[in-house]
Amino acid sequence: MRLQITVAGVRNARGTITINLYGDRDADFLKKGKRLSRIRVPAQMGEVVACMSVPTPGSYAISLYHDEDGSKKLSKNFLGLPKEGYGFSRDAPVSYRLPDLDEAVFTALPGDTRIRVTMRY
Repeated sequence: MRLQITVAGVRNARGTITINLYGDRDADFLKKGKRLSRIRVPAQMGEVVACMSVPTPGSYAISLYHDEDGSKKLSKNFLGLPKEGYGFSRDAPVSYRLPDLDEAVFTALPGDTRIRVTMRY
């Protein structure tokens, strides 16, 4: 089983796009050490397409970021706001808080599941 992930709106080809896969437990979503899988792919201006394995059909969520400076983490400014691009499956809304699992969750089916995420800067 594979996810075919298209990341749209990548502003440049510097660094990598880091994609994190989470399961369907609300308590684990976006928590350190709780991701199921992570891949890093070279950034390209415009769109980046990546493939990621999923263990079984079911509910999952993705977070991703554009690691432009190669620090292997999402760089933030002095206010704690992201300096690099980021996104979530289902283009989950971000306002004054991170999204909840139910805003980002999607269903992976047997075979290939295609999802699209728009990068936010």
